[in-house]
Amino acid sequence: HPEFVNGKYALYTRPQDSFINAGNGFGIGWVLTDDITNVQITDERIIDRRYYHTIKELKNGEGPAPIKTDKGWLHLAHGVRNCAAGLRYVLYLYMTSLQDPAQPVAAPAGYFMAPEGKSVWAMSPTCFSPTDGLPTTTERCTFITPRVIRAYM
Repeated sequence: HPEFVNGKYALYTRPQDSFINAGNGFGIGWVLTDDITNVQITDERIIDRRYYHTIKELKNGEGPAPIKTDKGWLHLAHGVRNCAAGLRYVLYLYMTSLQDPAQPVAAPAGYFMAPEGKSVWAMSPTCFSPTDGLPTTTERCTFITPRVIRAYM
């Protein structure tokens, strides 16, 4: 998180049992810590839950640091769902409170960006992945940054 919260560092987590299997991990987590060099997770809150039969049924993860707006903190995240062609990664947005950045205030039902066209039916479908780097397109993935999000605001 780009600002201290109650004088502490705020971190986003993705609790899961393994790389693919989220298992008991329930979504995007939130942790406050005094020491960023020796993080002790004692109280983790899930601020954006995974739900079955949605764009984030398998797992979801926080992207780059959220953007502070006058309505709240705008988050870019990715959701993963199983489909006939394999794992489908999409981008979605959600908003948390300015006063309590761990409190969700808005979450749309759908995605912001998703794979489309023939590439969805390929052996490895296209995916969208939020990063901190510059917007880039590779053979199978498009990477997006907060700079691109600001163009939609």
